[in-house]
Amino acid sequence: MYPLSIIILLIIDNKFIVAFNNECDNLNHLCSDSMTCRDCIRKNHCCVWCYDQDFVGKRCFAKGTLQDQKCNSNGTENNVATSVTITKQNSFADVKEDVNGAVQLSPQEFNIFLRHEEPINLTITYRPAKNFPLDLYYLMDLTWSMKPDLETLKTLGSSLTTHLEKLTKNYHIAFGSYIDKPEVPYYLTDPTNRDNPCNIDGGTCEKGYVFKHRINFTNYVKMFIEKVTKSDVSANLDDLEGGLDALMQILFCGKKLGWRTNSRKLVLVATEAGMHLAGDGILGGYTKRNEKGKCLVDNDGNYVLSQYYDYPSLEEVDKQLKDKKTNLIVAAKSHMYYYYKRMADVLKEAIYVGELQINSTNVLNLVDEGYYSFIRKVNLFTTEIDGLEVDFFADCDGNGIWKKKQTCTNAEEGKEINFKVQLMLTKYQNKESDVLYIEESNIQEKIKINLNYVGSTCTCLYLEQKGQKTCDHGEFNCGDCLCEEGWTGDTCSEQCINNQNMCRYVDNNNITSLTCSGRGNCICSKCNCQSKRYQGEFCEWECPYDKSTQQVCAGNGICTNGTCECKENYSGEKCSCHNSIENCKIPGYDGNDSICNGKGTCNCNTCECDKGSSGHYCENCDGCQGLCNRFNSQVIEHVINRNQQIKPVRVEIVEDLPEEKRSCVHRYEQDGKKCDIFYTYNTIWKDNSVLVKATEPICNAPLAAGTLVGLIIGAFLLLAFIIIVVWKGRNWIRDKREYQEFLRAREQSKHSEENPIYKNPVVTYNNPMEKATVQT
Repeated sequence: MYPLSIIILLIIDNKFIVAFNNECDNLNHLCSDSMTCRDCIRKNHCCVWCYDQDFVGKRCFAKGTLQDQKCNSNGTENNVATSVTITKQNSFADVKEDVNGAVQLSPQEFNIFLRHEEPINLTITYRPAKNFPLDLYYLMDLTWSMKPDLETLKTLGSSLTTHLEKLTKNYHIAFGSYIDKPEVPYYLTDPTNRDNPCNIDGGTCEKGYVFKHRINFTNYVKMFIEKVTKSDVSANLDDLEGGLDALMQILFCGKKLGWRTNSRKLVLVATEAGMHLAGDGILGGYTKRNEKGKCLVDNDGNYVLSQYYDYPSLEEVDKQLKDKKTNLIVAAKSHMYYYYKRMADVLKEAIYVGELQINSTNVLNLVDEGYYSFIRKVNLFTTEIDGLEVDFFADCDGNGIWKKKQTCTNAEEGKEINFKVQLMLTKYQNKESDVLYIEESNIQEKIKINLNYVGSTCTCLYLEQKGQKTCDHGEFNCGDCLCEEGWTGDTCSEQCINNQNMCRYVDNNNITSLTCSGRGNCICSKCNCQSKRYQGEFCEWECPYDKSTQQVCAGNGICTNGTCECKENYSGEKCSCHNSIENCKIPGYDGNDSICNGKGTCNCNTCECDKGSSGHYCENCDGCQGLCNRFNSQVIEHVINRNQQIKPVRVEIVEDLPEEKRSCVHRYEQDGKKCDIFYTYNTIWKDNSVLVKATEPICNAPLAAGTLVGLIIGAFLLLAFIIIVVWKGRNWIRDKREYQEFLRAREQSKHSEENPIYKNPVVTYNNPMEKATVQT
């Protein structure tokens, strides 16, 4: 029984043999120089190695050649090209009944065959799901000065529920608080003040602690408020507090506190003071590091053993936030705002800092701001594999412009953002496969990429079934013997004299070159050059090599003593210049400007475009429509006149073209109707033909003159009616405003109905000697 991955590889390869035969026919010269299986399969995906022991001849050859047919199919080290297949692609899904049913990354799995230095591109899409689960941990500084803020939190009640439901229907919330290490020099430890640290100021408060977890994650806000109500403030000595200690325990104790696996995780820290950092613990003799990430919160929610460990560093906090895919919202009072903004320079993407108003009256607004700042950001990253280069490109705005980056900051629920991921193998691998994961920074979903390294190492899968032939003086390698120095033959059994000096150029009895000029191996006193690029008795001649065709003299000439003798119609040092203009002429167009679209010159059968133009035929420039005008006549002939084939232009009628692919439009009149034909074109370079995909005509009859006049009059009347309504409304509002102003003025100017200069003649006085009142 053989590994499934290998069997799949063979099946796929059999399919490729048919597909690549035409391509591989001309590459046998590239393969035949290889002396080992590894060198063979690394040359090109067309090269295969025959390790059948009964095979006679060169073991490396191109697929589909005569040698390939003679080699036993079970004795061939197959080879495939770089390719990619999507193996899992579920549709995007919002959260409904199943909180784990969200799908925000697509596709979910790829299968890739990857060759050395052959890049491959993947397109992936991210779309934030609606009602995605949210876990919010409210971590509060409960030192004495935060008492008014605690009172505000106790009164939130229904408003907290309303705010959270605006963010998502699937929320959980937890609560905890922090002070500082209850030891000298951070805390009063004398018997009088240990249990009541506020006693020094004549107050009463809770006994000190570093961190107290008060309630696990729950969706019952009423229970959350009850726990908050039962909480009380405490006090410490210095201005800094143990908030980072508390934060690390919240991250370490994930399952114990009730964090959900598939959720967006936020920790809200409300404070008005700074925090102790790594090294501050030395003041109390605390130097240990919690390197293993131990959860030190007991069943009562108390952080135990805090006196043994130093405070964490920002680097440790940053790593844990990223590893746990958790974001931090810091709600800081105004005098500490810039302190935490500087902290954000270290924690960067993982933190949002907002200014907390007096008594925490805006804390819910800061939750909203922090939440949306994180949900708008999408950041992709991947695991690292030695020798594999991964680059991200993003089209954040959806306009088709790709930039080399892995972060976008304009994500919205329901909006799709596309990324391209380019993979390139920069180093040959000694293994057959790997698994690579692409992740988003704040969610648990992953994209799985199954990497199959091809063209790196040979497995010679079926060789052990037949056994191995004996190499008397050499090493057996995939069906062949690699002989030791001084030995030759099929089984390295024939001894020969191998004089290295016979493989070096000698001038006047002086050796003036390296062995085989450093370009080959000396075997039995004769040079065996590394490839056909090198010629001569000592491999001293190097023939011009064309990289685009991977051939000496570009396959268009013969190399003699390092110089190419070109065939007819070819020229240049490498015979790579074809003395023709056929590849520069626009297919199916015979105008005077058919060569390079009139915007360039044809050199070696290739267009060299003028400044401002680009493309195979120099068809691309600012304000240009490509080659649209060149193919209008062919589109008309096929779509309207039904002339099926007008070579070299092939027109294929399709039901519809997506908006982004409607690169050309031809507009004409037929039977009094105005018609549009949308089409796009692709050049097929091998036969220099063009495939045009066009829609059926879309026609609309022009409006009759009477109808058009009626519409104009109707539009004019409607406009006049709107103007009258607006004018009347404006007058009504103005009159109402003036009437209200009149009422206010009348109220302010009221006078008594009596004469202001009238004086009452009746005088009333009391006789101090009598009780009765006398009037005159």
